[in-house]
Amino acid sequence: MIYFDNAATTFKKPKGVYKAVKKAMKDYSANPGRSGHNLSLSASNEVYECRKKVSSFFGGENPENTVFTLNGTMALNMAIKGVLGRGDHAIISSLDHNASARPLEAMRKNGILEYDVAKVFEGDTEKTLESFRRLIKHNTKAIICTHISNVFGTVLPVFEIGKLARDNGIVFILDAAQSAGIIDINAKNLNAGIVCTPAHKALYAPTGTGLMIIDEKIKLKTLMEGGTGSISSSLDQPEFLPDRCESGTLNVPGICGLSAGIDFVRSKGIDEIYKHEESIMQFIYDELKMIP
Repeated sequence: MIYFDNAATTFKKPKGVYKAVKKAMKDYSANPGRSGHNLSLSASNEVYECRKKVSSFFGGENPENTVFTLNGTMALNMAIKGVLGRGDHAIISSLDHNASARPLEAMRKNGILEYDVAKVFEGDTEKTLESFRRLIKHNTKAIICTHISNVFGTVLPVFEIGKLARDNGIVFILDAAQSAGIIDINAKNLNAGIVCTPAHKALYAPTGTGLMIIDEKIKLKTLMEGGTGSISSSLDQPEFLPDRCESGTLNVPGICGLSAGIDFVRSKGIDEIYKHEESIMQFIYDELKMIP
């Protein structure tokens, strides 16, 4: 079988991922952070070790600012609805996924906010940047932008867009669904207040995994509340990360798979992975051109 759907989810996964998921099901099948017995403590340790890996991988400064989610869509919804509120304005790129566009449209229809769409001019950074710049208003609170288009493969000038957001005091939310694991991403260098990505694509985790890297200066409103294993005597959701954004039992096997996936990416090297992807794309283009 020739598999052409890696933009949706990668297949096959590295052998280390399969082994890590199986081991988690067998040895860490307990609720992390909820109990003091050995299984629970082992699960908590595995989750924290992965949190540290993810933080380092994306240039984070504090592992606690890494939040695990069910997928990239959940991460983007949590970021968008956590940052934006009534009366705010947002800007999104013309190439963004529905995981970003639909939450904004729903909020617009409910009279919560307004948003504008910045046209992306492929290959013209300054024209694209001006498209974003001219849409900034006094109440613009967030710029949401995909790193790479899932439809066209266009790489957006996210460094320049992030700098534009920072210079105007705007939160930059980066959708790294198609770039995480293929292009080196340092959240701080890209001026990204929040990086959102699924983990089941080029980070090779199982489906049902995603994450956010959050700048600790950003205080997100919660999308959901519930059990966190911390300050359980209070009816209020914890203020601190990651607990504030991680209600309910985590996907421990998936997180262990993510940990192994990051190990795989690091062992291969992101630059080498990028070159390999590029060579495959070139081969496909060349072969397709031969078909009348």
